[in-house]
Amino acid sequence: MIIKFYAIMKAFYTFLQESPEWFTTGCPIDKKELIDKDIRMVPKEHDKEGRPIYIFKLGNLDPRTMDLIEDVVPVDDFFLEALMMDGCVARKGLCVIVDIANFPWRVMKWLTPHNIAMCVKRILTMPIKEYRFHVVNDSFFSISETWMVYRNI
Repeated sequence: MIIKFYAIMKAFYTFLQESPEWFTTGCPIDKKELIDKDIRMVPKEHDKEGRPIYIFKLGNLDPRTMDLIEDVVPVDDFFLEALMMDGCVARKGLCVIVDIANFPWRVMKWLTPHNIAMCVKRILTMPIKEYRFHVVNDSFFSISETWMVYRNI
């Protein structure tokens, strides 16, 4: 287990060195307006295996006024950093619920092969034991988009 986490941490720092633009340097107060839009939420409850729950409401994104790297990634970083403080995420993993209700079509501009690869690399290099992804409120279009992203994981 220790060797596995060492490999993940080494990959994380290599990725940080190669692609620093995909990592947050600001503080949460700088993104307060975005945090208040409830794009991400962390309820107090845990799933049945004791993993914290992280809810991503895709319908609350506004790609016309937001930037993937400048706005969306930092908000994720702030929430994940807060979740990792108690060590539960490293020990048990994370339950991610992706709510696709009101899926904004303009998100398509972010779903380039490069951005998908970078997001997957970020997920795989985070010091999290395991992820459980659940997609809710889906449609044919959203299922197609989800397949494009998660076939690379």
